[in-house]
Amino acid sequence: MDTEERAKLEARGYKPMDYAEFLGLSPEEQAIIEMRLALAQNLREQRLSQGIPQSAVAAKVNTTQRLVSLMESADKSISLDKLFSANIALGTPAVDLLKRLSANLSETCVDYRPTPAASIKRCRAKQPRLQNAKQRSTTTA
Repeated sequence: MDTEERAKLEARGYKPMDYAEFLGLSPEEQAIIEMRLALAQNLREQRLSQGIPQSAVAAKVNTTQRLVSLMESADKSISLDKLFSANIALGTPAVDLLKRLSANLSETCVDYRPTPAASIKRCRAKQPRLQNAKQRSTTTA
């Protein structure tokens, strides 16, 4: 969106925001999405530059053409491991993948430093479930 269009929308009372803010994503979730997109884009570019069909990529990584299609569309059901493996199988050096990933991460992801308080908060949120599971096991035993 150009600055003129943005100014018009703001004048009408709209608040411009990026996808992460709109979806309420944490910096970790945003980083994973951006990594997935970069790996998927690189996979497709490598395949097209080599002039090979998705079925040939599937044979190289021991999967199906359908899953290669899902990889190239950055489907969330495909693990990052599979995306890395497919990229490396097509000849992209791991170092180049890491460079591309770091270049594609947004500023909010690059500057993010998890604080101990955030990880403690997550741990505390999980504790009640663990205690409930312990209580169930002692009552059933």
